[in-house]
Amino acid sequence: MDTKKPAPIDIIDAALGYHGGESQIIVINDCELSIKRNYTGAEAQAFLALWNPEADASETWLDDQLDLLSDSTKEEKAAFVAELRKEAMATISRVLQKIAMIAGLRDGNGRFLPGPLD
Repeated sequence: MDTKKPAPIDIIDAALGYHGGESQIIVINDCELSIKRNYTGAEAQAFLALWNPEADASETWLDDQLDLLSDSTKEEKAAFVAELRKEAMATISRVLQKIAMIAGLRDGNGRFLPGPLD
């Protein structure tokens, strides 16, 4: 009798993946951005890496975050980032935290990956 082995589990996907439903539109000064609510483990891992305190800050850090969190077009993302960059750094930080909450990758207290483990 030939027994099949169970399919391997992608542990990063199982531990970090998030399935929160339909994308959510947000707006700043009439610039709309669609925030994804579904992430593979690799996407969530990339998001977490952007918040690593040991990582070097990059000029593209804001763009990199929104590239991961948004399913809008490149042009829509660029317009949103241009508007957001007009704000104070403290405002930008709070907005990014709120976007990550909408995305499902942070909870109301700012903790990363609040979703239940299946």
